[in-house]
Amino acid sequence: MTSYKSRGTQEWKTPALLMTFLNKLLNGGQYRVVGGFIRDNDEGYWGKPVTTQHTAKSTLLIFKRI
Repeated sequence: MTSYKSRGTQEWKTPALLMTFLNKLLNGGQYRVVGGFIRDNDEGYWGKPVTTQHTAKSTLLIFKRI
């Protein structure tokens, strides 16, 4: 992950913190995947629903709160 520097010598790892937060939020059972854009080699397509297998290939996932 890339570190982003703020003023002085303090470093923030914002992307890592954001991803940790999102993973906890979205995998907490209150949201489900309803669709996503799935990359397949040099092409892509919209998938609805998105299977667990396709989640790793997705570049965009849409979640809905249950």
